[in-house]
Amino acid sequence: MPRYTHSINEMTALLHNIELSQRAGLPNMYYNTQSLLYMEAIDYRESFPPSTFASLYPTQEAWDH
Repeated sequence: MPRYTHSINEMTALLHNIELSQRAGLPNMYYNTQSLLYMEAIDYRESFPPSTFASLYPTQEAWDH
């Protein structure tokens, strides 16, 4: 596993916020894509791709059960 300058918690918090803003359709969420945190977070996500919330619960019924 590569070494990162930011903690896993910082990177996953950023990835979580990106995912939530995309799912909510928020058009004005801007991230500094040149920052070290952003680049490390994207690298981390490529190394460990998550299951997205939408694929876990594609319908309201799936969420309810």
